[in-house]
Amino acid sequence: MEKDKLEFEIIGYFKDFYIGSRYIGSITPVKKDRSKCSWYGQQDHIAKSDVLLDKNKKIPKGSTYRTRLMPLCGKSNLRKSLKIGEKFAT
Repeated sequence: MEKDKLEFEIIGYFKDFYIGSRYIGSITPVKKDRSKCSWYGQQDHIAKSDVLLDKNKKIPKGSTYRTRLMPLCGKSNLRKSLKIGEKFAT
């Protein structure tokens, strides 16, 4: 019997911002702008103007920063694969 693979429905993306190794903030929701997500898809940038983030945080003009795109996951297929909520035949 083959085991089911746990998968999540991707409902969008958010972008994390870092200066050096320090987390600065994020923006949600954003469109997918690169092929790889997470650490493998990180990109380096130089701010041409102030970058405004969630919770009134900002990256000043001229700063070097790094971005990582992360998926927002919704429902999983776990409920279906474990057959939760189905009635059992007697």
